[in-house]
Parts: sequence; structure tokens; C-alpha cells
Amino acid sequence: SAVANPLKLDNLQSLTYMQDMTPTICANTKGTDGNNVTKGNEPTKQLIDTRDGNVYYVSKLADGNCWMTQSLDYDITASRITNGQINPSNTDVSAVWNNSSTYRPTATETSIPGPLGTIPTTDTRSWDVGKYVLAVPTTGVTCNTDPAGGSTQNDGWNSVRPGQNLSQCQNVVNVSGTNWKPTYTAQNGTWFNSTHSSAFNKEIYQVGVAGAWGLNTTVAVKANNPNDLSQGGEYDPHYLMGNYYQWNTAVAGTGGDNKSSGTNGAADATPWNAPSSICPKGWQLPQSEMNTGSLDAKYGTKTFYKLFNTYSYSFPNKDGGGRLYGPNVQNNYNTATGPWYFNRSGNIDLNTGSIRTVSTSAHYWSSTAYPDVNNTYSLDFNSADTSPSYYFARWNGFSVRCVAR
Repeated sequence: SAVANPLKLDNLQSLTYMQDMTPTICANTKGTDGNNVTKGNEPTKQLIDTRDGNVYYVSKLADGNCWMTQSLDYDITASRITNGQINPSNTDVSAVWNNSSTYRPTATETSIPGPLGTIPTTDTRSWDVGKYVLAVPTTGVTCNTDPAGGSTQNDGWNSVRPGQNLSQCQNVVNVSGTNWKPTYTAQNGTWFNSTHSSAFNKEIYQVGVAGAWGLNTTVAVKANNPNDLSQGGEYDPHYLMGNYYQWNTAVAGTGGDNKSSGTNGAADATPWNAPSSICPKGWQLPQSEMNTGSLDAKYGTKTFYKLFNTYSYSFPNKDGGGRLYGPNVQNNYNTATGPWYFNRSGNIDLNTGSIRTVSTSAHYWSSTAYPDVNNTYSLDFNSADTSPSYYFARWNGFSVRCVAR
């Protein structure tokens, strides 16, 4: 019998699954106008992660790379560990990551852990704390005004403490109910400064402000009734919070102690990139940098620095540790808007056992380890500045975005 010709996978729009991405496919992808991708014509597609069926927005951006424009939400379950399901056929690893690995995986947790004191830098913990989306993602909003249990539970970092959940944050909405649908999408990648009809805007409520709606206000949730979010509505999946991962989890146990890069050996005193990650097959963690210069030659082209530099960010400031930073309001760009949609999802801090700075700042792991045994570079941004190379302790729970290899 005749067999139909299989669909040719040669560009982003032809893909269905994350794991089918290749360097050639990304390179072949053109902009929405059929020309090379530049600012304003970035193509977008939703792809399925074969490991769990999660669907993610993916875009080819003006830096020439294909990026996830949602945060990773992959649970490392006990069965996936035991059954060897985290393997090279579906994940960015060179060998099965399971209990026989040097740094064995730990099953994803579902609650805020509480203070842990001294945490080994080789821990492989991660957290799925629920299905939440930021209602007003481009405006920093204090997480807790009066947290449950009294103000003494707020440690000064807009924290959600053990025993609470992210619903304590006035800018965070639980969209796990059946009345919530991921059907709302931003217009043309961003509608931060666009104009819409009056009828359109009347359906877009600014969550947290009773009865409010406004022109040119970026919101991610369209609610039926702004005074009763339990009724449900539509939300933009770009702003789903995703999971939180320790760095050694994000690199699938290949971070080690930063003394085994294969380049400088035990005397390693320079940054190096972990070889693997929990990203889907065909994807990797972005890289980071410590300083300006010939960055492409030194660190490769899949970096947070190159991404933001392409979109006219500049990083004029540099501290003694080589951390680059600059104001994120330059050129009217905002790190949380399209086309990249970096979410202000905060982080899990194990010293205090809390989720900190939700809705005001964010941290995304890179693969680039700081030259010691404790820290790793990440993308960091808040209301004041953006840094593509800010280092933090590896045991923090940060978000993950993947870039195509």
C-alpha cells in the first residue's frame, strides 16, 4: 500500500514537538514577513514537550536563536527517575539521569520547603508550587500586603512563607481551575503600547484593581469579573510561573563542583558551561558572560547578553565580580514584555524557606558556572536594572528558559 510522504520538518512552523528542533531548522526559520528575523517580525509557534505533554510558546528572536518564551514546567517525578525516562532520546543529556548518576536526581517537591540551613551545592531539588500566572506581569507589585499569619511572616523580601501559597500575592492568579482557559494571546507579540478598540479593552481587567480596565495597560489575565477571580477567564500562557530548580538540577547533575570542565581541570579558575540540562532534547540552557569583549568567541552565541544586546539593551556597569548590569527601561523595552516574556517569578530561598520577590524580580539560570564551588551566573532583573550575568548561590530555586542548540 502507498505510504503518504511524511511532513518535511525544515522550519519552526513545521514542528509539533520540542524534541524535533535542530540547529538547521532554527537557522531556516524566517520572520513573519518571509524575510530574515529582525525586531518586529519574530515568528512564534506552540510546541509540545513529548516528556509530559506540556505546551510551550517558542519564538525565533532577532539574535538568530530560537527561544522558549515560557518558563519550563517539567516535573522530575519518582517514576521518571526510576524508569530512566530522563534520557538522551527526550532530554538534553548524554546519558540517562537516574539514581545511578554521580549527582542523582531528586523528585520535584510541591510545597515551600521551610528553612534548611546549610544546603549542599550539589543538591538536585526542584519545586512545582502550582499553576499560577502573573496578572500584571510588566509592573512590579508587592507580593504581600498583609500575609496570612500576620506581617511578621513577611521577611522584607515580599515573601510567601511555608504554609502559604502563591495566591497570597495580589498580582498572582491560580489558573488551575477548569474555568480558566489558556486561550488569550497577546496581539502581535506585545500590546504594551498598542491601541485597541474600546470594546476589546472593556474585556481586559487589571486584576487586583476592582472594576478597573484601561487603555495601553499590559495584563495577562482576562477575567469575567475582576472582583471574583474564582469565576475564571482567559490567561496568556507566556506568563505561567513554571517550576523552580536548583542549578545542579537545571544542568541535570552535570555541574559538579566546577572543577571538572575538562579545560582547566582542578585548577579551574574561569567560568565554564555545564554540558547538559533538563531542557528538552535539541535545547540547552543559555550561557552567560562575566565581561564585555569578544563574547561570541569566548562564550558562544546563545547567551542572555547577546539576546538583550540585539534588542538595544546596553550594560554600562560592571562590578568587581564582573557582573554586567544596566537599567531595563532603556529604549522603552521591558524585560517582561514580548517578544521574550521573561516572567517576574521571584525565586525560592532555602535559607528562609520562602518564595521571594514574586512579581517584582526574576532569576533564570544559565549554564555558566562562576569560578568557585558555590555560585552560578544567571539572568537577573527587577524594576531598577537588568543583568545578563549576575551570580547567585547554586542552591537557590530559579526559573529555567531554554534556547535551541
